[in-house]
Amino acid sequence: GNKGTVQVVLNQLSREPLPSPPSGEYTWPIEGFSKIEETKLYSPTFQTGAFNWTLLLYPEGYNQQGLSLYLSAAGSATLLEGWARHATFTLTVKNHLEVATRSVTKRSNSHRFDSQSISRGWRGMVSLKDVISSGFLLDDQLVVSAKV
Repeated sequence: GNKGTVQVVLNQLSREPLPSPPSGEYTWPIEGFSKIEETKLYSPTFQTGAFNWTLLLYPEGYNQQGLSLYLSAAGSATLLEGWARHATFTLTVKNHLEVATRSVTKRSNSHRFDSQSISRGWRGMVSLKDVISSGFLLDDQLVVSAKV
């Protein structure tokens, strides 16, 4: 019917796609975790749905003692003025021990990413003590992932 057409036109006018369920997963293995000197790291860009994303990691935390992990709209400086996108996502820090429940996963509600809010995530994903001593590192590799 006409409802679908009207909905598409409204979304084009507002430049905001409707929130969509997670459509892809990206895994970022970080080698030599204990030797990282940067205060923040960006993953390679990955695509889910029609959008490009990157993961932003603060190995020693963002204003706190704990691993901080964020999903970030990739290339935001080059996007059209007024851009916006909604996404629901999960971020996971993998635990290499056999028990899968030891991995830490946090889920977001739908978030509106735009020029004022490029990244969204958690400051305290995992304490640094746990990262070092509780199975999150295997051969000094940390593995984080996102479902967007």
